[in-house]
Amino acid sequence: MIDILLVCIGLIALIIGSYTDIKILEVPDYLNFSVLAVAFGLRFIYSAATSEWIYLLHGLIGFGIFFVFGEIMYYTKQWGGGDTKMLRSLGVLFATYPEFLLGFFNPVLNFYFPVVLLLNILIAGAIYGLILSLFFVVKNWKGFKKEYVKLISKKNIRVVNRSIIALSIALLVSTIFVPNIYKVLFVSLAVIMFAMMQLSLYANACEKSCMIRKISTKKLREGDWILNKIKKGKKVLYKPKAFGVTNKEIKALVKNNIRTVVVKFGIPFVPAMLIAVIATLIFGNFMFSFI
Repeated sequence: MIDILLVCIGLIALIIGSYTDIKILEVPDYLNFSVLAVAFGLRFIYSAATSEWIYLLHGLIGFGIFFVFGEIMYYTKQWGGGDTKMLRSLGVLFATYPEFLLGFFNPVLNFYFPVVLLLNILIAGAIYGLILSLFFVVKNWKGFKKEYVKLISKKNIRVVNRSIIALSIALLVSTIFVPNIYKVLFVSLAVIMFAMMQLSLYANACEKSCMIRKISTKKLREGDWILNKIKKGKKVLYKPKAFGVTNKEIKALVKNNIRTVVVKFGIPFVPAMLIAVIATLIFGNFMFSFI
């Protein structure tokens, strides 16, 4: 019964969070904090009633794993605050695989379940992010093309790009002369180096053309990433930082008649979490489920 409640609460929270993340690029704090409190509360009540404290311990471990990973993603500006807080809740909700689902599915559970879920979130997020970024690029093709051309026109970027292309070609050509045992390694290295460089150029141009906008300070929300230092005379009103702008700073900007700011927006990531959770409950470990 407790597992059914945790799954239902998790899926409902992810559906609501996906809706708000897509619509306003924000996941309300009241949703994240209430789900986290309920998840811990249910695990504590079950553990106290059955004396199976390992059930609560799993929740604490799941929370810890997802908390650390979420903070890394947040402070490296890969995710927003709402995504990070939602991830913490998932660590408690899905710290253990719901046993009642084993009557319906046959998932591959060859690792600790929170680790499996986290890996699947990364895989689903990468695919989801690439598809969504392609949509943005097509929608803003002229801006993307302009930024991409500007990027590859820089001397240092051009030198690195050409060097990697030359090295990749050299590795492919060298497969003619090396023993068969090394052919796969050389081809893999060539493809990986080339792909990583091109994806890096793509991501950079996509971010500058599609993810950076000038907006009114009245539309700012706590946690938004303002890119530039903002001054009024000699007074510094805002300095760029990892955790974004605070409500106090927003009020100061509005009070000092700063009308617009340049903000970096992220891709709404909660829908990817929803997809990953559903797929993980059904299949388990993505990397092994179809082998």
